[in-house]
Amino acid sequence: PGLMRDVPTRVSLLLFLLFLLAALVPALTRAARSAAPITVIYPEPRNPERFVPIVLDGVRYVSTNDLARVFGATKYWRPEIQKLSLRIGEHTLRFSIGAPVVLVDEAAKNLIRPATLVRGVVYAPEEIVERIFDWGLASDAAWDETGRTIRFRGVVHSVRQAQLFVR
Repeated sequence: PGLMRDVPTRVSLLLFLLFLLAALVPALTRAARSAAPITVIYPEPRNPERFVPIVLDGVRYVSTNDLARVFGATKYWRPEIQKLSLRIGEHTLRFSIGAPVVLVDEAAKNLIRPATLVRGVVYAPEEIVERIFDWGLASDAAWDETGRTIRFRGVVHSVRQAQLFVR
């Protein structure tokens, strides 16, 4: 008799666990995994560094925090409109969360995948690294796709960051 009273409780618990598992499966497939690192080689005396892209849904993404640090960019994040601007020298890259387009200065450039927000950090598809060089935004460095290396020839300036808030 005591076992029969526990059956509805056990069935309810099992249904709850199945529901929870079903809710987590999509999140697990999108979960961030690490990709092969990108090496950055600076001129002396600055030491080389590595940063690690993440993989979301099978696509490699790089953190805009890493891009800002590596390229000495000024970063402006507008949370109310979900847009991030990176100022690299005289050029500006503008990312919109969810849009597969980046504005380079005022010209729209297509990306295969959109920028995305992961735990409060904006990530761009890794192809942006190569595009920065293709578009002439980093003339003091070169990208070696095979070796996954950025090699600087000149001094890289420090990062400046600003967050804009609407009052």
